[in-house]
Amino acid sequence: MILKVKDYTGNNLAVSAEDGRKLFNDISKYIDKGELLKLDFTEIELTISAFLNTAIGQLYAFYPQDKIKELLIVENMDTDDLLILKIVVDEAKTRFKNYPDIDTNDIDVVNES
Repeated sequence: MILKVKDYTGNNLAVSAEDGRKLFNDISKYIDKGELLKLDFTEIELTISAFLNTAIGQLYAFYPQDKIKELLIVENMDTDDLLILKIVVDEAKTRFKNYPDIDTNDIDVVNES
């Protein structure tokens, strides 16, 4: 399956944590089913960590690293944005590795009060 990031953002900017949350929900459905998923960043000109933390980073709280690596492929992402993604993933791996007993039901990645 291919999910086009632009379908979640509505434009060429992947900057909203709320858009990231919508994408995360759909990514999770495919990982839960064990289905290979490609995230297509075609036409996305700017991606920030708030979007990536919500869409991809929090996956590491719910799924083993090996499962994410096996089932999730990122395509057509700008080189600069790939560097941001690497930082997000590395930080998520560290964060959730250091807190293995975290109650993932209490994770609130968006605080828009």
